[in-house]
Amino acid sequence: GFILGDVILPHDAQQRELQSGKSRVEALKSLGLKPIVLKPSKVEDGIEAVRAALSRCWFDRRCSRGIEALRQYRKETAPEHLWRDKATPEYRDRPVHDWASHGADAFRIGIMHKPSSDDWGSLKYDNRGIV
Repeated sequence: GFILGDVILPHDAQQRELQSGKSRVEALKSLGLKPIVLKPSKVEDGIEAVRAALSRCWFDRRCSRGIEALRQYRKETAPEHLWRDKATPEYRDRPVHDWASHGADAFRIGIMHKPSSDDWGSLKYDNRGIV
């Protein structure tokens, strides 16, 4: 029930997989797709781009797991013995790598492909059944 648009991949998608010897780009091309590989960028820049774009995003109700991933995306906490003030956690400058990071990173990659300054045009969707 989805219309496939651009297939966007992070900068490291050219790396070959150990099992197949193929890169993700090669695998997608063999399926007839034309993936776009983004240039390397800082994770922090992508997070800021997502923050800037979120107010202009529209989410379908089928996106509930992705929305929850965005809610759960967070900085990694340093080990407690490294906190200066034992009552206040200290955070590292990298996100926690867990189930939420995969969905949030996918959203970030998409936003980096279409920066918030771009004119996305009008939203076209099938509104049958939407109350």
